[in-house]
Amino acid sequence: MIDLQKHLTHTIASRLRDLRKNEHSNLPPDLIANGQKAAILRIEKGEVPRSGNFISDTLLDTYSNYFSLSKVSLIFGEGIDLEKLVTFLFSELSSSLMPSDLRERLRIKPPKSTPSQKVKDSLLTLYYTIPLRILEGGMT
Repeated sequence: MIDLQKHLTHTIASRLRDLRKNEHSNLPPDLIANGQKAAILRIEKGEVPRSGNFISDTLLDTYSNYFSLSKVSLIFGEGIDLEKLVTFLFSELSSSLMPSDLRERLRIKPPKSTPSQKVKDSLLTLYYTIPLRILEGGMT
C-alpha cells in the first residue's frame, strides 16, 4: 500500500545530514560514530542497501545519544516535519477510499495499490467517528 520506508528515506537522509553539516558545524562522520563513516555517507545520500535496512539500530542509537534526540524524532521528525508526514499518510489513505471520478475532478493521483478491506473499513470507521466527536464536543 504505502511504502513508508521509501517515503522516509529522503527525509531521514536530509535530517541526519543537516544535523552533521549545517551553517554552524561540519562534523566529520567518524566523530559521531567511529568506524561508521561509509554507512553515514550512504545514509546521507539516501541509498538503501540490498539488505533493505536503511539505518541500523546501532547507528540510530549513536545519533540519538550524540545529538540528544529521540530515535522517533530522528526517523519521523518533529513539528512541521511530523505534520507533513501525517498529512501525506492521511491523503494517501484517503485517496484510496475516494471514487475514481472524484479523484479525477480533484486531480489526485490514484493510489499505487489498494488497501485491504480491513484497512478500508478501519479508515471509514475513523472518518465517521471524527465528526461525531466534534459534534459531541470531544475535540476542539
